[in-house]
Amino acid sequence: MTENRFVIGPRSSDGSFRLLRMPDGLALRARSWDDVWAPCPEFNVPWRAVSFSDLLIRQQVLDEWGDHPDMPS
Repeated sequence: MTENRFVIGPRSSDGSFRLLRMPDGLALRARSWDDVWAPCPEFNVPWRAVSFSDLLIRQQVLDEWGDHPDMPS
């Protein structure tokens, strides 16, 4: 069985970033680091199983939300 994970993806038109649970593709929206970490237990995603879709998205998130000690690399 594949472990669930979240991938932080492109910004939506409302300013939030897409939070996609893999492998099933459930899409949520995140406006802060809290919006990334809070749903992890509810959606069975280990908090260390979060990544960015690419380096550009990573930089956009950092510009918008700042660093977080538990953020993915």
